[in-house]
Amino acid sequence: MTDPLGAAALREAALTAWRASPARLREDANSEEDHARGGYRDRVVVELAQNAADAAGTDGRLLLRLVPGPRPLLLAANTGTPLDSRGLASLATLRASAKSGAGPTSARVGRFGVGFAAVRSVSDEIAVLTDGGSAHFSLGGAAALLAAEPALDGVVASRRGALPALRLPFAGPGSVGEAALTGPDAPMLGDPWDTVVVLELRDDAAVSQVAAQLEAVDDGLLLALPGLVRVTIEQPGSVREIAGVRDRWIVATATGEFSPAALADRPTEEQERRGWQLSWAVRRDGVTVSGPVHAPTPTDEPCTVPAMLVGTFPLDPSRRHVVPGAATDLLVQRSGEVWARLLLDCRDERAAGRAAPDPLDLLPRAWPAGALDGAVRDALLAATRSTPVLSTAGDGRGIAPRDAAVLAAPWTSDRAALDVLGAWDASLVRLDDTHRDLVRLLGLRVVAMAEIAEQLPAAEPAWLRRVYDLFSGATGDSLADLAAVPVPLRDGRVVHGARGLVIVDGDVPAPVLDALAGAGLRIVDPEAAHPVLERLGAERADASALARHPLLRGWVLGEEGEDERAATEVLLGLLGAAREAGRRPDPEPWWGEALLEAEDGDAVPARGLTLPGTDAAEWFDEEVLPRVAPWLVDRWGELLTEVGVLRGPATVRADDPVVTEALDGWAEYLDELGAPREGEELLAVADLDALRPEAWGAVLLALADGSWSEVLRPVLREDGGRSPSYTAWWLRTRAPLGLGAPFALPGVHAQGAARLLGPPPRAVSAVAELLAAQGAGPAPVAAPGALELLRALGGVWSTAELDAEGWVELCEGLEVGATCEHAVAVDLWRSLARVAAGKDPVDEISRLPALVADGPSRQARVVAAEEAAVVDPMWAQLDACLPAIVVPAGEVERAARALDLDTGADRARGRVTSSGTRVPTPPVLLDLIPGLPPTWLEHEELRVDGEPVDWWVSEGQVHASTTDGLACGTALLAGWAQRDRIARLLHDPSALTAVLLDRAGDPLGA
Repeated sequence: MTDPLGAAALREAALTAWRASPARLREDANSEEDHARGGYRDRVVVELAQNAADAAGTDGRLLLRLVPGPRPLLLAANTGTPLDSRGLASLATLRASAKSGAGPTSARVGRFGVGFAAVRSVSDEIAVLTDGGSAHFSLGGAAALLAAEPALDGVVASRRGALPALRLPFAGPGSVGEAALTGPDAPMLGDPWDTVVVLELRDDAAVSQVAAQLEAVDDGLLLALPGLVRVTIEQPGSVREIAGVRDRWIVATATGEFSPAALADRPTEEQERRGWQLSWAVRRDGVTVSGPVHAPTPTDEPCTVPAMLVGTFPLDPSRRHVVPGAATDLLVQRSGEVWARLLLDCRDERAAGRAAPDPLDLLPRAWPAGALDGAVRDALLAATRSTPVLSTAGDGRGIAPRDAAVLAAPWTSDRAALDVLGAWDASLVRLDDTHRDLVRLLGLRVVAMAEIAEQLPAAEPAWLRRVYDLFSGATGDSLADLAAVPVPLRDGRVVHGARGLVIVDGDVPAPVLDALAGAGLRIVDPEAAHPVLERLGAERADASALARHPLLRGWVLGEEGEDERAATEVLLGLLGAAREAGRRPDPEPWWGEALLEAEDGDAVPARGLTLPGTDAAEWFDEEVLPRVAPWLVDRWGELLTEVGVLRGPATVRADDPVVTEALDGWAEYLDELGAPREGEELLAVADLDALRPEAWGAVLLALADGSWSEVLRPVLREDGGRSPSYTAWWLRTRAPLGLGAPFALPGVHAQGAARLLGPPPRAVSAVAELLAAQGAGPAPVAAPGALELLRALGGVWSTAELDAEGWVELCEGLEVGATCEHAVAVDLWRSLARVAAGKDPVDEISRLPALVADGPSRQARVVAAEEAAVVDPMWAQLDACLPAIVVPAGEVERAARALDLDTGADRARGRVTSSGTRVPTPPVLLDLIPGLPPTWLEHEELRVDGEPVDWWVSEGQVHASTTDGLACGTALLAGWAQRDRIARLLHDPSALTAVLLDRAGDPLGA
């Protein structure tokens, strides 16, 4: 048999070496076994494909056929350079690849001869068939040769059949090759195949292993071995063809040469192969690719990047792990550059409308799975940061992450915000929710919306409205982001922030708005007006609200250094606009300070002018309150009264210093009033001091029309008491009406102290006549407030209505020394006791009726208040206590404090100075009033402090010299209201039944 490949020479060289050194046999056997059972145990299909790719160079085709039968075969037929003597030497030596040196083969990555050892993991009979010669390897043939070598017996025996079959090639196809060539499915050598490798599979396990590896062949094999363009896989019952891989994948590739320094730490023959190649590949359909690093066939190095990495990484002898070093570092660096091109290719393909994954979906999110994976990940992320893979929010052009910015949450993926802001900031990019993690991964610059808002340009109002629209539903911090947003104003200026701005609502004349803007009011340009500005602090104001604006107030009051008459024009213009809109705002106190021209040409505050042809023009002194200029009346008409021009008495709110400074006697009134209750509204009728004397009757009738009830209502104080309103106080104390003391309202029946009340003063007689005309019925329509006005002026139905101040005024009308009816005096004393019980001081009373001695009798006479003492009926018996004001026993101390007077005990000792006889209390009294002392002291002549008296009570003991005195003393203990019943029983004990029955009608608790 011919031997064109030199198989015999290679076989003899191996035997010679082993004879010389049997240890070499062991080394070669161990090496082959290590490859077959170790690093290459599951790579037979991949290694056969790699050899085919290296043989093809480009456009290679490979057939992988599994042939079943008693002797199952695996055929690997490929196109390309057929096996030659150098190739067979490489297969037989296991250590020396035929693919060394630079040049066209410099980019080949296999080590032909080493990887071929993978066939031994599944086969003991291997044939390599070509047109130029064939060779085969046989474990049985190797065993026969070695059995004939006595020097190697010991080593062979120790190997137990594990012999280096690949070191002993035989010429020709051998039996397995012949079976392949003559079988029913035998490939035609040379047409189209250039080389066929035939493996006789060792057993069922080998068949299963090969079948599994064939099933695993996919696009990745062609991507890892670019020399192959088509792989056909034939298995029993199925045929698969893998081709056109570049139609389904996007691949970015780079090639180059290592520098000598980069390979200095690699084996010698590897240093000669300086060419390198690197590829990244992803599926066009976006299906995630994950798997190991390919070098170029799969390694055990994990890769968490969702793409396929293929490169000529230096490997360890097992070809499963990448070896660290300068060459690896260079490829890692280049992997980032190639990755950047892959991302751009994907972006371009998508832009052209072709299928391609989103570049942003390809970025690695998982933690690195190893040192190499981490290094590759860092390299590609670094490259990505400078690659324009992101899309700008404005025009969608590509931008590198290092130059891009994203909006801070929650705006990161807000499409509306990006549409609006992206047109202004070219660095803003779109990131949907699935890509938010890229902010951290790529180190994107995060821009807070607040920062954006501060930097927004003074753009067209319509565009800024779109910005404001973004925040229509925002709350809390999101809304606060817009705090410094630019806002265009009506006058053309742009300010940052909405606080203090005004959005004009409704139709307000342009000249009025221009004047307000000129005075400093910051009015939002109507095209930019937006509800969100209100939520940011802007004020929405219609004409009514603008008329009450603090800036206008300061302008009207002359605080802004502007023309105050111009302020009046603006104010009236606003009030006119409000009226046109059907609004009538509540007047502000300071409106009355708006300067208007008077009839004589002077500038006068509106509140100091009257409207011609009205009651005010007739009633008020023209020297004090002149008429407003006629031309103003022609221009503004009744609108002038809105700012305070008088058409009659005016009600003002006394809560503004501008108003109260003009109220006559206001400070004095507050001194008398005391602190009003918090929240109490103080109203007043202004300018009463400017009325003409002859106008008072008409004015009072006007005040009686019922519309002035609020200004006449008493004011509640913090201490719970009541004070008269300012208007009532002024009318009673300062008006020329002759008021001072309370007076009786028409129809009062004078009894008791009410006899001290005089009739209504002449000045209010017209109002009193109106009230008298209505009788006790409802107030006449002409004067529904007549009663209310008269009461405010001091009119009362009875003295029970008088407060402390009323009693002071009433008593001031008494004449010292005048005799007073007992009915009047007693009613007055009891009334004062009630006032004192209300804790109101009445110490300003300077005169009052008191009990005085008139020989042996007593009478009431008006005395100076400080001369009197407050006593109860018992102390009133002593001349030493006179003059005396007699009140119930329980009210003495309180009344004395309220009147600031002595008590009887302050003027007399009240000591019983006579002797009496103790006698039993009449049983009839004990039946009526249980609990009375069982005895009392009867005196022939009872004296206290030497003065004769009828009765006295001392230390709970009754002293009496008369029957009526005993009744009084007993009543002081039992209750003064019982005195008449006690006296009746003392005079007629048989009246007990009648008295008890009479008592049944007493109020409960009495």
